[in-house]
Amino acid sequence: MSALSHDFDFCGLDYDEAAIRWAKIFMPEVNFMAVDLTSQSLSDETRYDSATLIEVLEHIEPQKVAVFLTAIKELLAPGAKLYCTVPHKNKPLIAKHYQHFTMQTLQDVLEPHFEIRDMFGFEIKTQLWKCYQKFTNNKFIHIEVPILSNLSFTSMLNKTEHHEKRCGRLFVELVT
Repeated sequence: MSALSHDFDFCGLDYDEAAIRWAKIFMPEVNFMAVDLTSQSLSDETRYDSATLIEVLEHIEPQKVAVFLTAIKELLAPGAKLYCTVPHKNKPLIAKHYQHFTMQTLQDVLEPHFEIRDMFGFEIKTQLWKCYQKFTNNKFIHIEVPILSNLSFTSMLNKTEHHEKRCGRLFVELVT
């Protein structure tokens, strides 16, 4: 894949071997490994300059989150950045999730391991967005209008509203 430069060392981790097999189909040149970081560590001495945890922490049992974050920190070089998103408590808890977070609960979980550089709520669904979704994406019809979808997506990521009242997810930038 041309998007992956040879100047970078990419590695993908998941505890689910089926997810790893699926990922390898789409990106065979990436080093994907099935590993449960809550119960085992990697013998690899490679340290990474950045990492992402996109919608991951909610899938980890609360009593194992500290062990998991310690393992993630051990994979990162000093000064490395970690980008993380999680569902906010404004969203209903679903079967595959152990917990959703508020800014304070996420801060409490992350601060023993990382320095928080930035945190904000996103996926803010305004009345206009809800109305648009109701008429363009329902059980009878699905209409994709690219320019409106882009505007909708951009408004959901609007960082000017830092409050948690209406957000669906939280983003946090961390440093080791």
